[in-house]
Amino acid sequence: MIEHAVEAFITRWGGGTSYGRNERANLQMFITELCTLLDLPQPDPSSSKVGDNAYVFERKLTEPTADGGQTGSSGWDAAIVKARNQSENYARLLPPEEGRPPFIVVAVGRSFTLYAEFSRLGGYYVAFPDARRHTIRLEQLRDPKTRELLRALWLDPLSLDPTRNAGKITTDIAGQLAILGFLDEQLSAHVSQI
Repeated sequence: MIEHAVEAFITRWGGGTSYGRNERANLQMFITELCTLLDLPQPDPSSSKVGDNAYVFERKLTEPTADGGQTGSSGWDAAIVKARNQSENYARLLPPEEGRPPFIVVAVGRSFTLYAEFSRLGGYYVAFPDARRHTIRLEQLRDPKTRELLRALWLDPLSLDPTRNAGKITTDIAGQLAILGFLDEQLSAHVSQI
């Protein structure tokens, strides 16, 4: 059943009426249908109370200074760079007490490009998980691991922080070394008795 829904989504958004061909007109429908496909919560309606607008389309923010930057790239790369810069500026405008989002997802054409900044201080967002694998094409939604990655990004983004996993791995290795040390002591004691 999910495979059929994934294929329908790819066909709908990867074809001639693709999201990327008319970003402004199709963005909200594209994101809403992606949330449905991945069984994610739908964005909330926008409210006049700013604090209630954490998960809405086009949250209103006030920019103290205009960036005015322009990229020199062309085509798809230029669109990614422009959208990434716009997203980073947007993230930095969020109220500091909320913390910055750990991820920026740039959706251009038939792909998503992922950038992470796990300190949540508004620093520099880097390609996630790395520069070779940070772009997800619509066709990759066929892979359950890709869908789970996107679900985790929405539902528990900090679970994708590699430094959190590094601590667990270090603890696991320390435990294994302690067991080996104990076994070595036992073996040495047994050999000396022989």
